Amino acid sequence: MQHSFDVEIAQKYGIFEAILLEYFYFWTIKNEENKTNFFDGRYWTYISRSKLSELFPYATEKQVRYALEKLVRLGVLKVGNYNKTAFDRTLWYAFSDDGFSILHNCHLRNANSGTPIPVNRTVILPPYIPPKGETKKNNTELIEQIIDYLNKKGGTSFRTTSKKTVQLINARIKQGYTLDDFKDVIWHCYCEWVQQPFKFSNGQMSDTYFRPSTLFSETNFENYLQEYRKSISSE
Repeated sequence: MQHSFDVEIAQKYGIFEAILLEYFYFWTIKNEENKTNFFDGRYWTYISRSKLSELFPYATEKQVRYALEKLVRLGVLKVGNYNKTAFDRTLWYAFSDDGFSILHNCHLRNANSGTPIPVNRTVILPPYIPPKGETKKNNTELIEQIIDYLNKKGGTSFRTTSKKTVQLINARIKQGYTLDDFKDVIWHCYCEWVQQPFKFSNGQMSDTYFRPSTLFSETNFENYLQEYRKSISSE
């Protein structure tokens, strides 16, 4: 499998960002041809960050997250959710008008210059659709990844064997939330509470609430996740 990118786009946005844009452009055109995944005037592609890190093994999930957030922040990509079930949190991506124009003009330029198409085409596997019940497998490993990420962000030492913590995480997994969702909540609250802690009306510092019992309770988890979704879609 060969992954490649347009040099001018890489200079403007970054090499891995350019590779991701080729991926999304490929599926945007494919979905347009097949008249599928069309919502709100755009053609969308849906895939999790963890699956993208598998498709591009030279990039960590953290690098995938950073690149996607950067492209959304710069207005090249848009993020949405058009899943059929409320519990499916897989994000969907589409080009903004400017973003699509940049990629489309890039491909026209390469075609008109006589550059062989394979030089700038990324060969990609189809978008990943998780089988039903997949998120229920290997819960122990998933819990370890979630708590490890939480501890690294907060400088804490929460245990993966805590009965209450395991119950909270398993309850959210049962509702269909993914590793990406947990990381989104942790990252959002880390930025809001730990990086710039503030005092609540009761005198408690916000970073003292950066713990599993607060983050992963049913109501809080959904609220924090939606706050994060709104923050990246509005940038």
